[in-house]
This record gives sequence, structure tokens and C-alpha cells, in this order.
Amino acid sequence: MLSPYLNSHRPCYFQHTLTDDKGRQRKLYRQADLQTPYEKLKSLPDAEIYLRAGGSFAELRTAA
Repeated sequence: MLSPYLNSHRPCYFQHTLTDDKGRQRKLYRQADLQTPYEKLKSLPDAEIYLRAGGSFAELRTAA
């Protein structure tokens, strides 16, 4: 079982994908893409569909 720190508060790099003219994809890990998992979840469009049934961002905010 992971600690709440690892689940919510530890910053992680999320990849940024660039596609060149030949169609090759490059994965970049930029400083601008550094977020906690909670921040990344909130930034997704329609993020509420990824929560458990009965879960809410208000509950996650109090835990964070």
C-alpha cells in the first residue's frame, strides 16, 4: 500500500510528445510538465469520470 504522500503530493514529470516531419514521435519531460498526480487529474477534461463512484474532488482536496 502506498503512502498518501506518494499518491497525491509527490511531483512527477508527465511526458510531452512531439511529432517531427517524418512522423517520428519524441517524448520530452519538461520542467513545465511537472505536476502532482492530483493536479494532473484535475487538469484533464471531464476529470470527474475518472473518479470512483461516490468520489468527489472535494474529498480529494481535503486529503491533499
